[in-house]
Amino acid sequence: MQPRTLVCFVRLVSLLGSFGLTYGQDPSFLTKSFQAKALPVLEEFCYDCHADGASKGGFSFDRPKTVAALIGDDGLWKKVWENVYRRNMPPSNKPQPSNLEINALLGWVEEFVFEHDMEQVDPGRVTLRRLNRIEYQNTLSDLFGIPVDAETFLPPDDTGYGFDTNGDALTLSPLLMEKYLEFAEAVLDQAFGPDVYALPRTEIPASAIAGGVEYGDSRVMAHNGMFSATLPVAAPGNHSILIEASASRSGKEFAKMEVRVGKLLSQTFEVRTAPPKFHTFEISLPKEVSTDQRVEVRFSNDFYDPKNPDRSKRDRNLYLKKISLQHTPSISEDCLKRRLRIMGGENDDDLSLEVVTSSLKKLLPRIYRMPLDASELSTHLRFFEKIRARGIGNFEAFREVLKAALVSPRFLFREELPRNPSEPSGVYLLNDYALASRLSYFLWSTMPDEELWELANSEKLLEQQEAQVHRMLRDPKSASFVRNFSGQWLQIQDLDLVSPDQERFTDFSFEMKKAMKLETENFFAYLLRENRPIGEFLTADYTFANKMLADFYELEGDFGEGFEKVSLAPNFLQQRGGLLTHSSILTVTSNPTRTSPVKRGRWVLDNLLGTPPKDPPPDIPELEEGAGDRSARMTLRQQLAKHSQSASCASCHVNMDAMGFSLENFNAIGQWRTKENGLPIDTEGELGTGEKFSGPRELQQFIINEKSFAFARCLTEKILTYGIGRGMEYQDRSSVEKIAQEVIAKQLGLADLLVLVTKSKPFTHARTFLDQR
Repeated sequence: MQPRTLVCFVRLVSLLGSFGLTYGQDPSFLTKSFQAKALPVLEEFCYDCHADGASKGGFSFDRPKTVAALIGDDGLWKKVWENVYRRNMPPSNKPQPSNLEINALLGWVEEFVFEHDMEQVDPGRVTLRRLNRIEYQNTLSDLFGIPVDAETFLPPDDTGYGFDTNGDALTLSPLLMEKYLEFAEAVLDQAFGPDVYALPRTEIPASAIAGGVEYGDSRVMAHNGMFSATLPVAAPGNHSILIEASASRSGKEFAKMEVRVGKLLSQTFEVRTAPPKFHTFEISLPKEVSTDQRVEVRFSNDFYDPKNPDRSKRDRNLYLKKISLQHTPSISEDCLKRRLRIMGGENDDDLSLEVVTSSLKKLLPRIYRMPLDASELSTHLRFFEKIRARGIGNFEAFREVLKAALVSPRFLFREELPRNPSEPSGVYLLNDYALASRLSYFLWSTMPDEELWELANSEKLLEQQEAQVHRMLRDPKSASFVRNFSGQWLQIQDLDLVSPDQERFTDFSFEMKKAMKLETENFFAYLLRENRPIGEFLTADYTFANKMLADFYELEGDFGEGFEKVSLAPNFLQQRGGLLTHSSILTVTSNPTRTSPVKRGRWVLDNLLGTPPKDPPPDIPELEEGAGDRSARMTLRQQLAKHSQSASCASCHVNMDAMGFSLENFNAIGQWRTKENGLPIDTEGELGTGEKFSGPRELQQFIINEKSFAFARCLTEKILTYGIGRGMEYQDRSSVEKIAQEVIAKQLGLADLLVLVTKSKPFTHARTFLDQR
């Protein structure tokens, strides 16, 4: 043992001895385990930069002076674990430990520092997850059977660990709560139509009517003349104008009242009712009317007979008490059908307390995604009765109960309860309802369907879980998983944000952007539904294209507007085939005016290998655009080599740039090229560990041949992160690596991988809030 190793060993042995006494462990056992598993790796690969006075990057193993400091420094050991697990340390230009050495160090840290038993189930911490915008939209759509557009009404969700399903990022602000209230009202209007009985009648009393003179609570026209008023019409629907009129009798005719509504219609009535009684005359307006209307009421047959012995019949006059607008919006047949199917009736008369009780018994558990006991149902019924007590009808009271449910935390958040409620606090197996929700929001981004719900009711979901996953993947609703997961994992949703320079890249357009995204989505969907091996993400000899994209790629053949699977000729595979040749990915990893080998290399490390490099120091300048004549005569590779010459940059750039350079045959929008600035493009890359490759095909083959486990592990982590709503932590390593090993060993397909994820402990279990570590 070298002197430096001996000094460090003696110091740490003393610490471990105390540690063992503190935690009830045998100090000699701890000493031997550290000596066998951790110390050799640390001494060989870490101490040169982080011990014996060296503290590169501000990190040093010398700092812990006591057991409490060593073991209690969560930040120190989390940094060790995270950097070693992600293969960020040692730097890529330094000697690298083997997988066995890495596992030995990680295992020791997990067992003796984090006190994690790899044999015990630990699903990690749980954050109560709010429905994200897409999940909320799809859930409302499935609940009420209507199309819902929440994306234009609600703000986009924040993301965590790359996904908008992360529980920590899905907060609920007061402003968002107001939006939910407004949107719930709009959704209920769309689903059921408005409450006809609750809509107020717009009334214009006699005092506000023009023409004639006041006469008690009415107006009288004692000669031929006109009353007038303007009625507000807010929206199209079934509108009726109601005129309360009366007329004194004189002569042989009844008073004639001619009513004109704007330029729409004119109608004449005989007024046969005499004061003090009034009769209501009704005129229906065309349904398309949606603007204010001027109403004119003309008295056209005045008559006066002063000699009539009956003084009440000497003068024919017209009296008006009020002019009103009755707005009765049209209710579609679909709305009426939904009222019957969901509410149990069409109007107040149908919705008795018995009917409402029966309907809420069925509906509320589906809204809350779990059964309700009698007391919870009673709470909702008391609210219904309280609304009715204010003079509001049954239909509107039912709507208010539903509105309250749609803004309840039990709807907006996904509560996950244990299978056995009597279990002591700690780790628990999810009950069937929670599992049904995890599966449905994972694969469909919406609530469980009837089949999942019935299996949960009968407590048979767990035993039929694998068959249900395959069924769900065959369902068209799995398009949500394809779009949402692939869009965020591969970052192709960021295509909506990119704006390549139109002068340099004239082929780029909104339609091209859409075609780029659809190529990758169709490719992902094919691998999923055909259960193709995950290696085909990078080795596929086919892609998907329509005419626009085929012309862009210079593919041979006849293409239409729709996307179709295209087999690629062997001599074309250097240009296309595999994710790293998709223009969607190549575009989002470029700058507006040029490619970015750094962004592309970082994308590969982060999204395919799960080893994201550290962020650059804040004082590192960007590569200058067109810095004089010299840059115009240099390739981008030559400029980057000059830019990252410093040792601090090179340690991260060596792997990142090598992978990015292999993709330099593609320009900033993914078009193939062989020259840049008139110079041949050099696509050869060499990693810090000596491996070489050139061009996209060799890079993808290198990943599959040499880094297949890293790729499988990375993809498993991404899927689990998306599915359970949190980032991966040390306690997940055994589950993740077990899945990745099985996928590689058995050459399993993408659908098989999803099945393994849904059967894993992090997916099927949770930890009580009080046991969050």
